[in-house]
Amino acid sequence: EQIALLDSLAPSLVRIEYTLQYDKGEPPEARGLLERCPNCGRYHMNSADEMVSEERPMEASGFLLSPTQVLTADPLVHPRFVKDMVVRFGSASVKARISGYATQQNAIFLELSEPLPGTRPLAT
Repeated sequence: EQIALLDSLAPSLVRIEYTLQYDKGEPPEARGLLERCPNCGRYHMNSADEMVSEERPMEASGFLLSPTQVLTADPLVHPRFVKDMVVRFGSASVKARISGYATQQNAIFLELSEPLPGTRPLAT
């Protein structure tokens, strides 16, 4: 039953990639995304500065709420440090922008530039 449930959710789970940048010589800070350390098991803050220098995106997961709306955790990065935002599912990707903030939770809503092929919004 649990495997069937997870399989039914898979088309609604997406990956968000934030390409970060320096702004006016200042490095970005990402206070909202923590990673679990495989060595010690504790949570550590992402080094956004390191991601810029290594030219790799900061990643997060999200839930597809409608064909063009995603809910994800707020990475707590000031928009001036975000160069690009892309939502991926498998090999497909589309551009995204922040369309709203959840005021009582640590979450943001993203609006996709177009529907993401192969996905299916969560059903109620």
